[in-house]
Amino acid sequence: MISSLKRQDVIWINLKVLAQLPPYCRLNTQHDLFVIEHITWLSAFTRWLRGSSRTCCVQRIDDLIDDTSEMVDHADEAVAQRLVQHLQLAKEGLCNLQRTYETDLTTKATIARILDKIDIITNTNCSEGSCKSVDGQVG
Repeated sequence: MISSLKRQDVIWINLKVLAQLPPYCRLNTQHDLFVIEHITWLSAFTRWLRGSSRTCCVQRIDDLIDDTSEMVDHADEAVAQRLVQHLQLAKEGLCNLQRTYETDLTTKATIARILDKIDIITNTNCSEGSCKSVDGQVG
C-alpha cells in the first residue's frame, strides 16, 4: 500500500501524524509513514532493536519540513495554502516532542530550529510559545 502512495501523499499524511503527536510519546520515523508510539516498558528495547534514535527521528522530521517547503514553492495557491495550514498544525506536535526530550538540550535546540523553519515557510513569528502571523493574526 505504501509503495503506491505518491510522495506528496506521504508528506500530507506525515504532517497530519506529526500534528497529533502528544507529549511524552515517541515518533517512529523508520518507514515512509510516521507512527506515534506510546511509551511502554518495552519501548526502549524495541527502539534499540530497530535502530531508532532521536537524532534520526529529528532528521526525518527536518527532511519532511524541507520537502514540504519545496512542495509549497511549486504548488498552486490552494494546495500551498493547505500545506501551510498543515505545517502550522504540525508545530504543536513538535512542541510536544520538545517536551518529550526536555532533558536533551541538543534535541530541543534542533526541534526549535525546525520550528523556525516552519515560521519562515508559513510567514509567522513566534515568541514565548504564542504564534502570530506577520500581520498580527493569531496563527
